[in-house]
Amino acid sequence: MFTQHIEMISRLRHNHLVSCIGHCFECCPDDSTIGIVYFVFESLPNGTLRSSICGGGVKLNWAQRITAGIGVAKGIQFLHTGIMPGVFSNHLKITDVLLDPNFHVKICTYNLPLLAHQNAGLMGGAAVSSNGLKSNIGGRENEEEKNDIYDIGVILMEILVGRPIMSQNDVMVVKDIIEVSNKIDDTARRSIVDPTIIKECSTESLKTVMDICLRCLSDDPTARPSIEDVLWTLQFAAQLQDPWRHDSHHIHRLSDSNQNNLQEQISRG
Repeated sequence: MFTQHIEMISRLRHNHLVSCIGHCFECCPDDSTIGIVYFVFESLPNGTLRSSICGGGVKLNWAQRITAGIGVAKGIQFLHTGIMPGVFSNHLKITDVLLDPNFHVKICTYNLPLLAHQNAGLMGGAAVSSNGLKSNIGGRENEEEKNDIYDIGVILMEILVGRPIMSQNDVMVVKDIIEVSNKIDDTARRSIVDPTIIKECSTESLKTVMDICLRCLSDDPTARPSIEDVLWTLQFAAQLQDPWRHDSHHIHRLSDSNQNNLQEQISRG
């Protein structure tokens, strides 16, 4: 029973997934059956993606944030299509995205039976009881794929506004603000993004990321994009950003009152 699941975990080798580098068994003393499986995962020293966006230390710039979004999309794409059967409904959160020594993102939690009940954060060892095994039924259903797309949208939202999105209510409030601002103009869009990246992002790149974020968060799961569409769009946003240069025509200076208004709207929500 354990062998099949361990083989699947061992096949999860991807640049944007935390790798399992070993395992061992703890056997029951009475009958020598396997009671617990211990997994050892690679150590990632630079914390979570959230800490590099919302934390008090050095923050990722706009280009790095797009790259992080691309990495998350590539990791999810591999889980969906890179192994058989695919792994869906991964309940992905921004705190499940870790940074390696080069600040490349790696997803540390995914919906595999042996890992279903492990503690969050694969920063060393994890123990899983045989009682925690669950069948991964219906994993390839389209609805479960769209659940992962929604989770990516929440991560993109936090990348944009630079503050923790802690609840579904936060998601709905910030989504409404992004939708309204995105329909107005570039100045309105910049009034709601993280102040540390206001002067870094090109008009086209910012709008492209906002557009795909909103599509991912559609209330209608069938209207959400495929993971391939998400990946392509973020790569396109990176291409739009790449030739852009920081000059006076692209700088949009926002008053402190505009930035404070956004924070007040989110807090009231």
